[in-house]
Amino acid sequence: GLTIVFAYVGSVSYKGMYNTIMQNGGNTYILVGGIILTLGLAVFAGLFPLQLQVTRGSSYGLIEISAILSTVLTKLGIWGILILSADVFMGSGKYGDVLLTLSLLTIIWGLLISLSSTDIRRILMGLDVSVNGFAVLSAALMVLCGESNTFAIRSAVYMLIVSSLSIFVLYMVALEQVRKINTYEIKGLIASGKGNKLLMVVCFIACATIAGVPGTIGFLAHAMMYKAIVTIVEWKWLVVLYI
Repeated sequence: GLTIVFAYVGSVSYKGMYNTIMQNGGNTYILVGGIILTLGLAVFAGLFPLQLQVTRGSSYGLIEISAILSTVLTKLGIWGILILSADVFMGSGKYGDVLLTLSLLTIIWGLLISLSSTDIRRILMGLDVSVNGFAVLSAALMVLCGESNTFAIRSAVYMLIVSSLSIFVLYMVALEQVRKINTYEIKGLIASGKGNKLLMVVCFIACATIAGVPGTIGFLAHAMMYKAIVTIVEWKWLVVLYI
């Protein structure tokens, strides 16, 4: 994918790709190369249906490894997709539709994993996959909004921060409780942190941030995304699905 893009753009630097495409416009070959690059990054980001390696490692490995996969590796993949969206495919409807489809499927798939699991590793992994889907949805809106993508860019940055820090906190809390109770099953972990006020506050802040509760950075991320959908894209079906 990178070879194809380089052949038609003549540069692999962010600024060089952006300037060349703004001057000469894109073509089918750049679109194909960019999609191949995106699919490779989607493997790192854990996007549906290419998330198998990430989900397998997070589901059955040590929580310490799962935390690294979820808070570092997957975010690098999303960051790469954001760079492609900003520098190569800004305003490309076809690429935006690809990202939109991937993001919505990833959100739904992550929720299904979390809701159908009893292992704390799979629950947190599904939550991370779903939040990653929201981050890629912001990237899709960056592309689809064209030059009027200020809200989408802010949402993407905020969502990366939310997904990385909040998921990491939840993994560390889970690690502490798993070491204490010696089980990964959610039934055994229920009420295991009772009486620990610090644990309660930390978990509440992390969960509230992911949920977008007012007063958290998660609220800013979701508010900016909602603003982009309502005022720029103006797709009623996406507004209903997002809510």
